[in-house]
Amino acid sequence: MLSKLRASRFLSGAGVYLLANIANAAIPFALLPILTRYMSPQEYGQVAMFQTLIIALSAITGLSVHGAANRKFYDEGVTDSHIREYIAACLQILAVSTLLVTLVVAVLGEGLAGWLGLELWHVVAAMALSSATFIGLIRMGQWQVRHQASRFGGFQISRSLLDFLLSLVLVVILLQGAGGRIVGQSVAVVAFALVALFLLHKDNLLAFFVWRPGYIREALRFGVPLIPHIVGGFLLTAADRFVINSRLGLDQAGIYMVAVQISMGLAIVFGAINQAYVPWLYERLKADEEMVKRQIVRITYQYFAVLLVLAALAFVVGPFVTVLIAGEVYQGRAK
Repeated sequence: MLSKLRASRFLSGAGVYLLANIANAAIPFALLPILTRYMSPQEYGQVAMFQTLIIALSAITGLSVHGAANRKFYDEGVTDSHIREYIAACLQILAVSTLLVTLVVAVLGEGLAGWLGLELWHVVAAMALSSATFIGLIRMGQWQVRHQASRFGGFQISRSLLDFLLSLVLVVILLQGAGGRIVGQSVAVVAFALVALFLLHKDNLLAFFVWRPGYIREALRFGVPLIPHIVGGFLLTAADRFVINSRLGLDQAGIYMVAVQISMGLAIVFGAINQAYVPWLYERLKADEEMVKRQIVRITYQYFAVLLVLAALAFVVGPFVTVLIAGEVYQGRAK
């Protein structure tokens, strides 16, 4: 009976995450056909390079320690007081790493902006967004490990909705082009980082004046080894945009990014499954039972089979969807 209840909680959690991810992804997806009709491929290429820069900087700002606070929740004897101090340690790491990135940007910012086809303020905004995103991940992670999927989804959707509304006003009404899209995204993410800090404080999970060197070292031992993995993932999934920009120009990078965003539809389902799977997996690994481990392996192989089928299906329907959504300008260049 207990196993059935846990399975039910897993399925209900996956369902909530799936609905939240669908709504969260539907907002920028709905914005895509609008942006492609009010922005040239070159302007969209600027937005693409800005978003790619955020991903690159996220590996450095915070040193990937936000996940350590989630893992700490499952340690024996850990209370909210320990988590509060641990989150403080993670935010201290974020502050120091952001300062170091700021110094680098102060020295190399102009050259980096020119190479990416961006303005200097775009680089500064990307740095701020990478730090603000870290704070949001800390807040959402604590909801995730506590099986509070509805709060997780509400935060995620509200942030995307604000981004959507601001971008509509700045790009469609005020005709600010790429700059309007960047400002809209920046304001939304930074505003919700402040909301995340407030909600952490409200739930008594934020300590402002705590110094725990042991927790800092522990978080770094968790996060720093993940950096090569994150950098490798970035090189596999996002570095191609740098190559396209440098070899073919911003307009081709913009066209390529439109296709990438359309293909992200499958990530909605995969992300929801993963968000529900992580706490489910940790709870079972904590039991350290051989039968449970075999069950996890069997489910993993079945999941891989489903992924292969879905990947094949995407090759069939992808070109038609891209032409339908992108608009005439992007359609003509895509031929």
